[in-house]
Amino acid sequence: MSQPAYAPDSRDGTGLLGPGQTSITVPGQAWAQLRYKDYVLLTGHRQLVNQGWVNPQDNRMIPNTFEGVTVTGDVGPVEYRRALSDDWRLRFDVQLFDLQSVGSQLLGPISTWNVGARAEVGWRGLAFFAMVSATGADAGIRSPYGAFPGYISLIAADFNLANEKAWEIGASYDGGGTTVPAPRVPGLWTTFLYAEGFSIKAQAQNVPVGKSREADLFTIYRPPTLPGFQFRFLASMIQQEPQSRLFYDFRIIMDYELPLF
Repeated sequence: MSQPAYAPDSRDGTGLLGPGQTSITVPGQAWAQLRYKDYVLLTGHRQLVNQGWVNPQDNRMIPNTFEGVTVTGDVGPVEYRRALSDDWRLRFDVQLFDLQSVGSQLLGPISTWNVGARAEVGWRGLAFFAMVSATGADAGIRSPYGAFPGYISLIAADFNLANEKAWEIGASYDGGGTTVPAPRVPGLWTTFLYAEGFSIKAQAQNVPVGKSREADLFTIYRPPTLPGFQFRFLASMIQQEPQSRLFYDFRIIMDYELPLF
């Protein structure tokens, strides 16, 4: 459920509550599972799914759940990584999405694509990374069943509008790692991201749109002494040309999973 604590009518539309700032109460998960050895797990009815474009989108107050049947299993390793040394690591990734409407085209006719690349270098618990992406000019990317799984996806924007080109840099730090001798905070993880998008085209008006910029700060704390508890602080700063004004977004999310059995 999601209940309003402070929800003035003028602040509607956040997606944290229902239309008109009304509360949300809905059954979340109700499923049954059948396992065959360690190879296949069959799950049926209402469940969490975290597979690419179908995912919980857990930046919202209530995660997405789906009704259906899923089959998962392990078929062996398919990704190759190699550490440069005990302390250093290097990683490169590329991705390509082709998005086409099919069948009844319930979301309207869509034909577009998105391509991205990512590079990361890490030293102990510290990592630096950079990403670039480009989206097709005919339409922006739509992801109605979860968060966009692209490399450049921040709190407020996914930087995947029609004809949009984007770049991002960032750094992350594991407070419980061996980067520095002390102090260490096991379970603490902090990430900073900055991204810019440009060459955006307003599809309906066929006119260019100014640059968009976003800076995000994520802090996640999972104390080892309190299993199931998670504290998240999310902050973002957004600017859209030609406006010079900065917009801010702050979120504090606390989760605590209680074992029933």
